[in-house]
Amino acid sequence: MNEKINVNRAINIMAIAIITIFMVLMANYTLISLAIVPIIFAIFLVNEKLIDSIILLFLLGLISFVLSFTAKINVVFLTALILGLIISITIKLDLNDTDALIIVFILSALFLNIFYYYLIRTNAIDISKVIDQVVSMLKNEGLAYPREILEKSFRNIPAILAIIGFIYALIALKTTRNYLNYKDESFRDFSKINTLKLTIREVVIGLLLALLLIGGAKYVGLDQAMVRANAISIGISLLQINGIFTMDYVIEKKQSKVYRIFTWILVFLLFSFLSLFFLILGGIDLIFNLRGALYARKK
Repeated sequence: MNEKINVNRAINIMAIAIITIFMVLMANYTLISLAIVPIIFAIFLVNEKLIDSIILLFLLGLISFVLSFTAKINVVFLTALILGLIISITIKLDLNDTDALIIVFILSALFLNIFYYYLIRTNAIDISKVIDQVVSMLKNEGLAYPREILEKSFRNIPAILAIIGFIYALIALKTTRNYLNYKDESFRDFSKINTLKLTIREVVIGLLLALLLIGGAKYVGLDQAMVRANAISIGISLLQINGIFTMDYVIEKKQSKVYRIFTWILVFLLFSFLSLFFLILGGIDLIFNLRGALYARKK
């Protein structure tokens, strides 16, 4: 009986190692496969014994050595594993969904921006050349778009990467928790997304982080004005996301599913016009706890 269990454990470890390496290799073609790695690793760490996790890490390192992964691939691979470890820790500690989301979001945004900064420093990406190509492409289409505006837009790439990190953190945590809950009900499910909300506590944490980043920018050779602009962009985007969650919560409570789907199609098509509305709605929910009031009335 014990021999059969050990064989099953060995097969499970080998299967996870092969799937993980395959996903890393597929990252050359699509980043979605790389995004799956932390989720797979987190599920394994939560479900299996510590010794199995150590064996898996050793096996992954051995395979990456045999396949002669480049230093860049190894760094990206290690980053994905660290992110999976953090996700598993938030689940094992049973942190509430908001706290877990904040931790994974900050780490995801940090990793994405470090990698972006690394690509720029190693000349793997030349922003000036990219802007030149965009300007040239627009001219070929008969559009005279000012280069200065494009330069300002590209300066906000770190903020865009941070929001991508937020979306990824949300998807990764929900996918991991929902899968674990499906397999074992002792693990609680992730909250409904539209119940997640910003509070004054998160705003204070965000402001402190922004001040820390702005103050420390000059010590690492970054433009303080650029860091400030990106911090503001991230704050505005998070308020808009809070507004989107609030609107979905209201629609869910008041209307049919068909109306809800139709509304979201319109929102998707008209987002550029509605972004200010979501910003205001997110601020109202933050200050007056709109969803809490609606929930209290419903009860």
